[in-house]
Amino acid sequence: MDITVIHSRLLQLLSDFDRLCKQNNIEYTLHGGTLLGAIREKGFIPWDDDADISMTREEFEKLKSCLKRNNSQYYIRGTIKSQFCDNNNADVWIDIFVCDYITGNKILQKVKILLLTVLDIMLRDKNSIKYSNTDNYSKIKQIIFYCIYYFGKLFKNSWKQSWYILLSKKGFKGQNNFQIRTNDQFVGRKIVMPTKWMNEFIDIPFESTNLRVTKYYTELLTSSYGSNFMTPVKETRINEIHDQIRNNGFDFGL
Repeated sequence: MDITVIHSRLLQLLSDFDRLCKQNNIEYTLHGGTLLGAIREKGFIPWDDDADISMTREEFEKLKSCLKRNNSQYYIRGTIKSQFCDNNNADVWIDIFVCDYITGNKILQKVKILLLTVLDIMLRDKNSIKYSNTDNYSKIKQIIFYCIYYFGKLFKNSWKQSWYILLSKKGFKGQNNFQIRTNDQFVGRKIVMPTKWMNEFIDIPFESTNLRVTKYYTELLTSSYGSNFMTPVKETRINEIHDQIRNNGFDFGL
């Protein structure tokens, strides 16, 4: 699909999402490449073909309840890797990254992140395994990865999903001073953020509309991209995955 068509449809979906959130007092922030584009270009990065937002677990639960209560055309796809979708516009989606509390203890932080990563691998299917990019791992890490994956086959998906959500919400919370994006990829999941980053929000221009971002967007972008976040690197592998979903109907949401 032509990128200009994708951007047009994504903008409509983002506008609908923003309107729905504001009508129901639900807070969120643009995230990842979508946030980067908002700050650098006041819109989409030219090659970005999806949209990312993040929100706290509390706000995510409010969103799910709102959609269920209103029986609207919108829905959440996936149990762990969640996406906001429109029944009338299936070719685009908004990835939702959920922020849960994590302890300030460095050792216990690593334990929680490691356990989430193990469950993440155990939950993968043949399509998501195909695009896991394990070729970049050492031989030992590849062996461990596939051992965890096949070990996960011993358990029902519903069990693994329940464990993942329980660990995300209840495990190693500490004093609620820090959060991580529990359903992010490993690189994003290991970024520990002060809770205040997800407590204050502002509206900024994005293409022809205004969307929400955290007041601490500079800190958030620096944590993800480094201090040179204004010059992002194009990630073509992710675009290939999205094309597979559009063309073949794969559902990579866990």
